[in-house]
This record gives sequence, C-alpha cells and structure tokens, in this order.
Amino acid sequence: MELFDERLKEFSGAAPLFPLPDVVFFPKTFLPLYIFEPRYRRMIADAALGEKMICMTLLKPGYEDDYEASPPIHSIGSLGYMEFKGDRSDGTSNILLVGLAKVRIKEVASEHDYRMGELTLLTESRGDEDTEILKQKVFRGFERMSSQSGFPQIPKQFKEVIDFEMAVESGIGVEEMGGFDSISPGDPRMN
Repeated sequence: MELFDERLKEFSGAAPLFPLPDVVFFPKTFLPLYIFEPRYRRMIADAALGEKMICMTLLKPGYEDDYEASPPIHSIGSLGYMEFKGDRSDGTSNILLVGLAKVRIKEVASEHDYRMGELTLLTESRGDEDTEILKQKVFRGFERMSSQSGFPQIPKQFKEVIDFEMAVESGIGVEEMGGFDSISPGDPRMN
C-alpha cells in the first residue's frame, strides 16, 4: 500500500493523542470526525500546520471522573493522517483521518492543552493459520449473516484492502469496541 507507506516516510515519531471512549480506528481504514471541543480544535489546527498526524486511542473505563484532564488511555492506538480538514463558520471542523499504522504509545509532557505521545510503529506478525484463508472464512460468515439480517454486503474493493490481521490481533475486546456483537440493522452505532 504505497499511499500508506509514503505518508509514514517523514514521520517524526511524535503526534497529538486523541483519546475517545468508544471509537476504534484501524490502519488502512478511514475515520471521519466532527471536531468541536476547543482543545481538539487547537490540536487539529496545529496538526494541519505540521505533519498532519493524529494518534487515535481508547480511553480506559472510568474516564468520566477525569475527562477534562488526562484520564488513563490504552497503550496501543492507530496513527492517522489528516487527509481532509473542512473548517466551519462556527469554528468547528470536519476531518477525515486515514489509518496508517498500529502504534505503541508513550505519553509525554505536552505544552498544549491536548495530549502528546511518542509513538512506536508496530509491525504485524502472522500466526500459524494463513490469514488470507481466515479472512475468506470471516467474509463468507458475514455474507451469510448479512443476507439473513439485512446488513449490506461488503464491497469487493474493501475486501482487498482491509487489514484483517490488525483487526484480529488488536487485543481489543468486544466490550472495548462498544458491544458490536449485538448490533442489529437500524442500530445508531451503524450510522
């Protein structure tokens, strides 16, 4: 995937952290976000002037007690490149992140009101089973499920670029992904 590799060539190793409670972002995927909090509006403005990199990670359970400060975060995240930034008249923005790589996060002191991290790119290792065969089994299972429940089919071009191994080996449980095992058609999490 030349596009992803090209974006990483000049990466400094540090990026702003954007922790959210229920957003899981994977490499080789896209993430549209509406940015409205003042500290994150400053974060994307700064990122736009620099490398355009932002690291998405999950907040750990119990974040509500310390949300405005620095609640604990998971040490694994995804580095995203801000492909698009559309500023709105009210000062908010719409951005589109392109997932570049899985990263290990070492949070560092920040001179900003948003968090910063030193990031180590993580490479994926293959297990005993051929990932391509496993991927095909999962897609066939999803297609059977979707034909019975009204979910849309997975577009062919998406099947070719999805980072299946990242999704399988992320170590993120169903609870951390917001209970996607129980989604049904019309569920607001599908929007």
